[in-house]
Amino acid sequence: MRKLVIICAVALAGALGAQDYSDAPAPYPTALYFQNGGGVRIDCIGNGVSDDSGVPPVAGGWTGDDGDDGCEFLNMNKGGTATLNIPVVATTNNDDLAVWMDFNDDGDWDDAGDRVIWAGHSGSAPNGPFAQRVQPPYGGSSTSFNSYQVSIPANAAGSTCKVRIRLWDTADHTSGPMAENGGGDPGAYGEHGEVEDHLVAYGTSTGAKAQIRDYSTNADINPGTTFNVGNLTAGSSANLFFNIFNLPEATHFLRFTNSNPVPTISSSNEQNCAVSLFTPANGVTMDPGNGGFTFIATVTPGNGGQPFSFDVAMPTNDPIVPVYTFTVSGNGAAPAPKFDLQRPAYTTIPSGGSDNVGQINAGSTSTVSWYIFNNGTATLNLTGNPLVVIGSLNNCTATVSGQPPAASLLGGGWSMTFAVDITPTTAGSAFSFTVSISSNDPSSNPYTITVTGDAVSSGGSGGGSGGGSGGGSGGGSGGGSGGGSGGAAPGITLDRSGAGLANGASDNVGFIQSGGTTSFFYSATNNGTAPLSFTGNPRVAIGNQNNCTVAVTQQLPAGLAAGASAPFALSVTTGASGNFSFTVTIANDSPGNATYTITVQGVTGTTPPNFELTLRRGKASGGGCAAYGSGESGAALVILLILTAAFVWRRSSAAPVRKR
Repeated sequence: MRKLVIICAVALAGALGAQDYSDAPAPYPTALYFQNGGGVRIDCIGNGVSDDSGVPPVAGGWTGDDGDDGCEFLNMNKGGTATLNIPVVATTNNDDLAVWMDFNDDGDWDDAGDRVIWAGHSGSAPNGPFAQRVQPPYGGSSTSFNSYQVSIPANAAGSTCKVRIRLWDTADHTSGPMAENGGGDPGAYGEHGEVEDHLVAYGTSTGAKAQIRDYSTNADINPGTTFNVGNLTAGSSANLFFNIFNLPEATHFLRFTNSNPVPTISSSNEQNCAVSLFTPANGVTMDPGNGGFTFIATVTPGNGGQPFSFDVAMPTNDPIVPVYTFTVSGNGAAPAPKFDLQRPAYTTIPSGGSDNVGQINAGSTSTVSWYIFNNGTATLNLTGNPLVVIGSLNNCTATVSGQPPAASLLGGGWSMTFAVDITPTTAGSAFSFTVSISSNDPSSNPYTITVTGDAVSSGGSGGGSGGGSGGGSGGGSGGGSGGGSGGAAPGITLDRSGAGLANGASDNVGFIQSGGTTSFFYSATNNGTAPLSFTGNPRVAIGNQNNCTVAVTQQLPAGLAAGASAPFALSVTTGASGNFSFTVTIANDSPGNATYTITVQGVTGTTPPNFELTLRRGKASGGGCAAYGSGESGAALVILLILTAAFVWRRSSAAPVRKR
């Protein structure tokens, strides 16, 4: 008969107390612990007590709490040699450890030979005391590792072995099997310890069970397989997110076996790409049923039109797959523009689609603005002459009152606007026309939509969304959304990252490293119904600089058409640790806001304040799991805090303006 080799790890640690039940259903006995009696100590098998809520056994409940994490069964062959690894957290030198196996499968652990291990403090323990403590390869206090040999009958009944493991403090019992030299009992009450039950198939090994899944789809990426992420733009970095799980059926906590400074996860065999990994720290562990770790692969494909691939390797204590490997593949796509027409901003009107602008008074003119976004990675060039072409007029006249301010638009979410004056002809009938824009977008050229609406009876000489002297859909003496008793007028608003900033408002930009330089992008919008002129010199003026130096790195244009927007950029260099502030003033010809001033303020220092981030996820257009983000300076920002990740998306709607 061959022997079963058992290695036990015993650790010292302190934690909060808890109540623990066994999991095995009837007819197996129920074991109960009350962990502390009012103290703060806890003794356990593995990383912690796996049934802290005190849930009694459930029907078929061998894995009722899916959290037993304290035993690794290796090579469980009848008549063969195997290994058990049992890490134990113990707060005194009085603890004993015992293991029972139901070899004849009769529903109890009372038969001779069922107790296969008795070790620890008791002098009568046949497997002896625990070995000298050493530093563990995972978290917690110092650990001792012990090897034991146990005979498993070659004629063991059934296909599975029912196992109970108990840890208890003998000093809390004055007599009986749980007292010193008592040898333990599979069903007796215990103090300061834990019970774990495991259902182990003969002829197998079990312990930690690692599983990697795609973060976006939660699809399994099994060892030895290839995960295709689709098209990623050549020369641009994409972030691929993966979750690491220790499956619920595991019997041991999962740990990464590489020691610092060797990373827990590595990449190799990069083909037509560059790869960097953001991985979990050395020494962290994961209980069964837990998916608490995410790692990021930042991939930059090389040549467009060619495939790319790389291998990922994750060494763990999974006894079946000690090194979890898989391949990531995809195709390097050449950079290309992506035309996207929107109204309002961030609401797409697909090419070939229609946009209903609602009711407009017959004989009155209303101005409607659209946004052109370039959501691709290459510059979008508008190639038409004129840039925006109106056609197929039906029951209306339509003219482009504000062509796009430029014939090209940078990739990555930049935008600009154009405006069309619409005058319906006959009330009581629908009107329509087409808008067509030619460009170098390889998939939508030209980009054409149909604009529709209803012509209604006019209530006065003005009306409509452009305003006037009375009547119309605006009603009263003001008329229209343009308002004003005397007709059209310009307006002005400012925003940063999509957040509006009223005249006189303060904009808190947060923390900046002392002595560092940071760029901030703002957007000015003409929300009126007439052209807006910027009258200052310079158009964006900086004043009242306190503990900082500010330069305008991108000025506003001379003016804006109604509904149009434009960005301006500031470069801020902070001084000594403390608060900083400055003012931004924009002189213009809008009534009521001719001098538009905001105060920008923040904090500078050598150490940022504490903050918390939450996770959001983007996806590559090619169907992969890449995510992109842009900070104030336009650079991609991805921060992983082991369990969470966050993207900071800076948004506005200027012409052109950075979106995301």
